[in-house]
Amino acid sequence: MNQAYDIEYPFEEYFFFSGEEVPQYNSAWLDYLRNGYNYDEHTRKTSNTKSIISGVLSGISTVAGVVNPIAGLAIGAANTFMNSKADYLQNYANETYGSGKVKITPYDTDQSRILQGKASPLEYKQILNDLRDTAPYAKEFADVKRNQFLGSQTSIGSLVLQQGINAASSAVSSFMQINSNNKSFQNNIVKQQSSTTSITSSSAYDIQPQTKVWLVLAYPRTEIREQIARVFHYTGYSHPVQAVPDFTSRYWFNFVQCTPVFDTPIDTIHPEYESDFKQRFQAGVTVMHPHKGEYD
Repeated sequence: MNQAYDIEYPFEEYFFFSGEEVPQYNSAWLDYLRNGYNYDEHTRKTSNTKSIISGVLSGISTVAGVVNPIAGLAIGAANTFMNSKADYLQNYANETYGSGKVKITPYDTDQSRILQGKASPLEYKQILNDLRDTAPYAKEFADVKRNQFLGSQTSIGSLVLQQGINAASSAVSSFMQINSNNKSFQNNIVKQQSSTTSITSSSAYDIQPQTKVWLVLAYPRTEIREQIARVFHYTGYSHPVQAVPDFTSRYWFNFVQCTPVFDTPIDTIHPEYESDFKQRFQAGVTVMHPHKGEYD
């Protein structure tokens, strides 16, 4: 019994107890590991994930912003070519055979659709052959018009350049944000590690219950230690593995305690003897080893 603190020590007949008052310390680093580290780590990972997702979405938006105008430019160039070729052939037919004889509409990039219109079958056949001979000139005219259309679209190059700059800026921004999050997390750890450990009271010698803790060390008594040593000496320790028992590994004796399982039925031994063998092994069997005619 410690009278000053009214502490009862259990099992005093088995143990020696020694106690002393020691200062109660406060460690900001340990408090941070217990309470703040996991939260800060979760916040850092969440922020980094958001930065990565934001960068990926920005990249997708940039690609879409470049692909859509380029696709529109390609469609516009194809339409310009087809319409110009059809217009050239239509004007040629009108000037050569009169308006309304045939009607020419854009079909694809290589040919135009020529409808009969007011032309007789014989006229239509003659006009058709003539227009086929004129088609290469119409194609040259359409190529010129298409090139003029592409040359007028000067904003595409600047758009691609601007979108590329935006994508690079977004990637750099995401990288810098992740790097900033990691540095901030590491700096906070260094700051917490360098924090001082303080004593609760202003004086280490100020004996007050709330500023001191009672440190108790317990030691087994001499006779208990001797008993424990004898137990380990004579019985060893538990070995929870199914294996053939070892009867010869120690110098003076081997102690074996197990639930025996015989490889083959013992048909020649009476069941009562077999049961007795098992009970003895379950209780523990000591096999003595003589050395120079002496036993331990």
